[in-house]
Amino acid sequence: TDEKNHLATIGLSDSGVMTFRNYSGEDYKFQDDSGDTNFRIHNEGYVISSYQPSFSAAINGNYVRAGEGTQIDPTWAVKHNIGNHFDATASTFTAPVAGRYFYAHNISHAFSGTSSTGDAWSVKLQVNGSDYANHQGFYGDGGIETGVEGTHNWSGVIELAANDVVRL
Repeated sequence: TDEKNHLATIGLSDSGVMTFRNYSGEDYKFQDDSGDTNFRIHNEGYVISSYQPSFSAAINGNYVRAGEGTQIDPTWAVKHNIGNHFDATASTFTAPVAGRYFYAHNISHAFSGTSSTGDAWSVKLQVNGSDYANHQGFYGDGGIETGVEGTHNWSGVIELAANDVVRL
């Protein structure tokens, strides 16, 4: 029984099947030693995730194209980082468990107003150091006016194994 004297049972059959019975009509809660609920199952059977690893971050400042094949190492303004799986110093996300992960990014390309031509960039999503997807970004001749020339957006679901490292 719980602190309200509600009856609940956990059983294990000879074949290894675990059963949970909740006679109070409340949700099933899986809590850590401090009493924080990490996972819940509604009393009608659907899963309620209290803890869902995710992060949202934006690059601080602007970056100037430094040459062919140059990779930038930005500083990040992290908006949230549930589970601390995003490493802002390394610009990487490490998958805590195997599964499908939703991923999205948005990049604005701005022209500085110089007379250079053939300005181009590409965006690579890498998993464990190998290209997962190469999204060619924006090409522009430049030299006309200063301002935002275009944006690049991508979103999708990627399949990751536990401990896979993702980098944009």
